[in-house]
Amino acid sequence: MLAPIRQAGRDIGDRAGVIGAAVMVIEHTLGPAAVDRAIAASDAPELASS
Repeated sequence: MLAPIRQAGRDIGDRAGVIGAAVMVIEHTLGPAAVDRAIAASDAPELASS
C-alpha cells in the first residue's frame, strides 16, 4: 500500500523529488509491516515471539 502524498514547504526547492523519494524509502523500510517481516524472518526467536 502506498503512503498518501504530502505537500512540503517551498524551502526544499529543487531537492523536493530527492527528499520525497528518500522519505518514501525510509517509511517503507522502517514501517511497522517491514519491521514485523524482518523480525519474523530473523533467526532471533526471542524477538519473533514477542
